[in-house]
Amino acid sequence: MDIGSNSAGEPLEIPGQNIPLSNVPTNLTVAGRPVGAFNMYVYDGIWQLGEEAEAATWFNAVPGDPKYKDLNNNGLLDAGDRAFVGNPHPKFIGGLDNTFSYKNLSLSVFMNFATGNKLYNTARNLFSRGVPFVQNFAEAADFWTPDNPTATAPRPSQGGTTTTLATLASTRFLEDASFLRLKNVALTYDLPSKIFETSFINNAQFTVSATNLLTFTKYSGLDPEASSRESLLSAGIDYTPYPNTRQFNLGVKVGF
Repeated sequence: MDIGSNSAGEPLEIPGQNIPLSNVPTNLTVAGRPVGAFNMYVYDGIWQLGEEAEAATWFNAVPGDPKYKDLNNNGLLDAGDRAFVGNPHPKFIGGLDNTFSYKNLSLSVFMNFATGNKLYNTARNLFSRGVPFVQNFAEAADFWTPDNPTATAPRPSQGGTTTTLATLASTRFLEDASFLRLKNVALTYDLPSKIFETSFINNAQFTVSATNLLTFTKYSGLDPEASSRESLLSAGIDYTPYPNTRQFNLGVKVGF
């Protein structure tokens, strides 16, 4: 896709909207990439004891702070270390709709899926950073200490370099949003017609149905279909909008 050039003849780059905390965009639209492709730092674990000198060149980091890949190999954490790391738009979407019947019973099943896209989980950025008063998610409990160097979360801190590093838009909070969902299920039973031979009722049907019954996904947020911004330039950002609700219904249909 060619999105044009600026006055200097350079290809245009269109960033998405800034996200909270990091105050930087997670999306960048350029020629040759999907619209609103994810562009951010690549999370590379946690700085460890013995790496103090190298960590200090990276925004004055210390052991226990988040670590990011030095993609331009200049020994510094800068804009040149941001990379295209995923597509907010599914590569494949589809569904399967079928009805199974046996005598007076029928079962209708609809399943839908999407795969090949990622979703940025802003709730994890807010509640899993190890900052006091916002350690709401369980993963924040496994934080780095000298005695727990294999922890999954950086050390807790408030303010300064550690907070800045912890809130950077990075692949740490970018997740696979592929899913398979049992969207609709309906079980229907038609009462035998002989019941109504001497009645003013001609027929009767009972239906039990469920919507959004099951979802199979690796995404840790509320809903892998969540996307909080309407613009395609800022797609794939999950600000925890109200998820697809699970519903159960009972229906009765009577013919006269």
